[in-house]
Amino acid sequence: MPLVRARATKCGHWRKLETMARLAVEVARRHGDRTGEAFTLTTLGVAEWRTGRIDAARDCLRRALGLRRDLGDREAEGLALHNLGWLSMRTGDLDDALDHITAGLRLIEAHGSNRAGMVRHNLGEVLLQLGRSTEAADCFERCLSARRADRDLFGESITLAALGRAYCLLDRRGEALVTFEDALSRCRETGNREDETTRYAKLCYVVGGTTGCAQGCEKHGSR
Repeated sequence: MPLVRARATKCGHWRKLETMARLAVEVARRHGDRTGEAFTLTTLGVAEWRTGRIDAARDCLRRALGLRRDLGDREAEGLALHNLGWLSMRTGDLDDALDHITAGLRLIEAHGSNRAGMVRHNLGEVLLQLGRSTEAADCFERCLSARRADRDLFGESITLAALGRAYCLLDRRGEALVTFEDALSRCRETGNREDETTRYAKLCYVVGGTTGCAQGCEKHGSR
């Protein structure tokens, strides 16, 4: 299911994902599978956010966090904290996002989890929105190294795009151009249509030179 969720969210199959997640939550609950219920509640929370039901999304993610804590799985608890931070980032509460994602990253790194790269990516997204672009670029560079080591091409496409945006905001135009080109190539290779469209627009800003690189990236910022 993790791969299905990643592909569905990036390729725009939101309605199918929501239907699948609602069914999976009920099946997991019926069979007493609390781990499965926590995971599918997270998936449903993402689908609820996408359709604008923010309170329902937050409720799903909080329920998932409660289940993870009850199960005593500290690594999964870290991911659940990150997920709440991700929702806060998406809804503009950056201070709450920073607190939750930082707390989640601590737990995940303590367990040597390979999910640390993904969490660090979203920490970078929050830092970028807070205007802390140098710290954000460092997060993305470290995440990119981890994703390449894991041969995670889909994740690499996402992080390359974010790193290009950070370089843009730091006015490192040459590095931004190369990184956006790599991001666009990876997006096309992996079918990441959501990021491909936005990264193409940003690449045009860097190449076209009709506005400053930083201005272009601010206009087409994190979504």
